[in-house]
Amino acid sequence: MKGLVSRLGQVLGIVPADTASSDPFGTAQVWAAEAQDQNVWAALFDDRDFWGLEDEDERDNAPLTPFAACQSMTWYDDDFVECGWSAHHGPAREIFVGNSFVDQWGAEFDRRAVARGVTANAFVMVFSQGGTLPGWFTSPRDAEVGGVRLVYLGVLTVQ
Repeated sequence: MKGLVSRLGQVLGIVPADTASSDPFGTAQVWAAEAQDQNVWAALFDDRDFWGLEDEDERDNAPLTPFAACQSMTWYDDDFVECGWSAHHGPAREIFVGNSFVDQWGAEFDRRAVARGVTANAFVMVFSQGGTLPGWFTSPRDAEVGGVRLVYLGVLTVQ
């Protein structure tokens, strides 16, 4: 799960801060989000219920996380997901300091979020090289789930 931002991974007890991925992947599907608090945000990516299913047939049809479910997906490769949460609202380059390449995508993220009426304090990026990875979301959409409002901003490129 190295692709998760360390703050989220630490909340879930999955990823130590020094193992979060910062490798560039190129193209990313991006969601801006408004999340009530860090626990609500972390719950969106919690996969413990999925892995708690003992029946493999049941797991084949179950969504990996609530985020997968709200996007009508059952599986995505979380090694290619980066997300972040902040207790504050503001420009991405200020509130998501420490996230991979925020200096490259922050201004465009902010422009798109404002255009969609989102005062974001969280984000999700699903990276792909040319949209060919199995984790690429086929029908990304806006959603509200468990105290989180997700607004799909489209695709951004990170150099």
